Amino acid sequence: FEERWETLKPKDVNLESRSCVKDEMTKLGHLVQEFDDIKKELAELRDNFIKFDMKEPDLIIPNDLKSDIECNMNIWDIFTNFNTEFDVMCAKSWISLRTNIFTLDDFALGWIKKIQQSLSAYQNHFVTIHINDKLFKIRKAVPSLKHCNGESFKEDHWAELLQGKFALPSIVRLENLTCGHFLQSLDLLAEPSMIKYLKTLQSRAQGEISVRESLQELIAWSQTYEMKLCEHCFGSKSTVLIMEWNDIFRDLGDKQSLLVSLEDSPYIKSFVDTKNIYKAKMSQLDSCLHLLLNIQRKWIYLEPIMSRGSLPQEHQRFRQTTEMFCLFMEKIKMEPKLFNIVDLDAHPNLENQLNATLKNIEICQNALASFLEKKRSLIPRFYFVGDDDLLEIIGHAANTEMVQPYLKNLFQGIHAVVTKSDSAVVSIKSAAGEVVNLSEPVQLESDESWLEKLAIEQHQTLSALLRKCLESSHLDYEQYPSQILCLAEYIRFVSHVEDAIKNREGLVDLNEKLLLKLQSLTYSDLSGDPITQLKATALILDVIRQREVVDTLIKNRASELDSWVWLKQMKYYSEINDALPHICHCTIRMSSAEINYSYEYQGNQAKLVHTPLTDKCYLNLTQAMHFGFGGNLFGPAG
Repeated sequence: FEERWETLKPKDVNLESRSCVKDEMTKLGHLVQEFDDIKKELAELRDNFIKFDMKEPDLIIPNDLKSDIECNMNIWDIFTNFNTEFDVMCAKSWISLRTNIFTLDDFALGWIKKIQQSLSAYQNHFVTIHINDKLFKIRKAVPSLKHCNGESFKEDHWAELLQGKFALPSIVRLENLTCGHFLQSLDLLAEPSMIKYLKTLQSRAQGEISVRESLQELIAWSQTYEMKLCEHCFGSKSTVLIMEWNDIFRDLGDKQSLLVSLEDSPYIKSFVDTKNIYKAKMSQLDSCLHLLLNIQRKWIYLEPIMSRGSLPQEHQRFRQTTEMFCLFMEKIKMEPKLFNIVDLDAHPNLENQLNATLKNIEICQNALASFLEKKRSLIPRFYFVGDDDLLEIIGHAANTEMVQPYLKNLFQGIHAVVTKSDSAVVSIKSAAGEVVNLSEPVQLESDESWLEKLAIEQHQTLSALLRKCLESSHLDYEQYPSQILCLAEYIRFVSHVEDAIKNREGLVDLNEKLLLKLQSLTYSDLSGDPITQLKATALILDVIRQREVVDTLIKNRASELDSWVWLKQMKYYSEINDALPHICHCTIRMSSAEINYSYEYQGNQAKLVHTPLTDKCYLNLTQAMHFGFGGNLFGPAG
């Protein structure tokens, strides 16, 4: 039996093969059973010798054989228990185990202690070596397994890991993945490169989460974003218009910027197709929206003009364009989602249609530009407003409420007009609220010609008021506007200065009179009337300037009217013709320049503080105008 045992006992067994282990365990069981039978037979033989009072034979089982059999039985029992617990560990679902990887490490440490306690004398046995080796590999694989938790993994990441790296069958997915699928590749998990690979995969999965979330946000936005619409009536018809264009372009620009930032991400590779689809859609959408914005803006301004038949030669073209525009806007009203615009089924060949529509509108607009140029040539003040504002003025010329916002662009000081029975303009108002009653009411007409008549009437009214003011001997804040009061006082001042120069000694007396006048103006309490207070303030600043001029003349001993110190001053003169009782001709003289006063209403604008630089600017500008040139002051004041 000992020879059979040494020959047949388990050694050099493929312990990874469960079938081989099973065969060896069966063979071991037979040998142990045979050994037990021998022990029984030996015991019976001893009993028989005793029964017959015979001397017992010297039949002793060798201790080495007995010890070897017990050792192998112990080792294989422990190996069987190890395999049983190992199988239980392998059967655990990875979903539940991946958050408790430490249990795998505890399993290895626990068995290492068991081996040290139970098989300390058999450390060189091949089964012990096998168990220790596997436990060592399990512990070495734990760091890699920690990176296999896959909380950020998606299906493609699991496929790359399981089928690509571990060569598992395609049916193995996260839902049926077990710990055993990993433990069957312990050598691979123990490699140093595996941790680097898993960290890279995990980092990529984490990075792709942000990319995926951004794309999902973009997709959700494209499916839900709706344009805000408003109803627009024209004539007896109506259509919808798109509102809040700035918000649309801002939001679209943000999403395009988001895609650009995603293109720079190293994790975009898995989403290239989706990214390219939405990049193309948003590029086309941006182009179509800009076309549509231009069409809508131009159509809104052109429609009131064209509907009145202002351009009969383009009426047919504009009518067809309007029909196409309204048809398209009706489709948008039915489905106001933004991305529906680039839906080929809803709007086939859209960009070409929009380009054609815009081209037709631009043809109409060019015709309108020629029309507006004719209007500007008739009323040059229209050059001070843009085409859009001019369209509003022409389109609502008979409605003073609609025209009033543009008056400040057409006139220097007219901020509003006062009408009587909505049929005639009777007064003009400054921004400060100063009211100037016109000498003759300006009748409102269906077109814009009344604006030119208003310009003429303001000149005639101010001229007549200047004449009355010059003929009056006292200041009347109620009757005369600030501009006329200051102008009349300057005309009187120039006359008094020239008389004083001729009198040689009169400048000192004139300076005293100006001081008394300044005191009278400054001591007046006008706080209860803001308009009158503005008029008095303007007169005070003029008197201060006049005293400076007189002081300069006295200092330079001006004794002749053609003295340079007097010639270089800006002087105002009036000429009254009895044949024209309501007209006062006023001129401005400075050095050799003489310019007619235009009587353009100035309102109550703040007076410019005079400095030496101010005088130089006025002198240069008036001389330039005298020689047929112009001038433009540029740069910081002072």
